[in-house]
Amino acid sequence: MNESGIYPSGNRIVILPDGVNDKYDGLIELPENIEEEHALAQTIGTLVAVGPDCWIDHVERDGEGNITKIVGWLEDFAEVGDRVIFAKYGGLQELGKDGNYYRVMKDKDITATCDKEVNFSSLASRESF
Repeated sequence: MNESGIYPSGNRIVILPDGVNDKYDGLIELPENIEEEHALAQTIGTLVAVGPDCWIDHVERDGEGNITKIVGWLEDFAEVGDRVIFAKYGGLQELGKDGNYYRVMKDKDITATCDKEVNFSSLASRESF
């Protein structure tokens, strides 16, 4: 169920990024602006919604808006509920009605799906970047 209240159009998707697990870096509390930068740098999350034209490279429509021709992919990259890896800094960050920040981006920005055990959300995991 999409609790974000964000409903993507066209080939857009909505992802709930994993949160940053570390509030403290050693003994120093991280300022909010640093936490926001780390949240934007998240590259893994859960796919919560897809637009009607997702997973299609190009569509042609008639005068009434009906699809007359589909060009491109015919197989979904991911399904709602999948954990996905997506383009760093891709899309827009939007606040959902449930108080969580979501990323709205193009379907092409998904680079892979992954198991739930894969985790890039700690600050330590990104020290090499």
